[in-house]
Amino acid sequence: MRSTKTTAQRMTRHKAAAVVAGLALFATACGGSGGGSGQTSDEQTAILESASQNESGLTVSADLVSTEMLDVRTGEPTTLSDVVDGDRAVVVWYWAPH
Repeated sequence: MRSTKTTAQRMTRHKAAAVVAGLALFATACGGSGGGSGQTSDEQTAILESASQNESGLTVSADLVSTEMLDVRTGEPTTLSDVVDGDRAVVVWYWAPH
């Protein structure tokens, strides 16, 4: 028969191992490799420059699908009707913290 002390020690070890594994998973998931987008830093810089140049020329419309917005992949102006074909739901995020 096993003693309660040994069982308690095992449970503590298992909990500690689970916490360490969770922290390791969290650290790898949140760590950035810098190349996740598949773009080089020169391409990213070009996109940011394009976006900053095009941002002032965007037009707002009462109709959401014809309001111009920036395509984050290219930095070029686009409309929702150009991007969405209506076969699935769309979430529109109007506020960005950066």
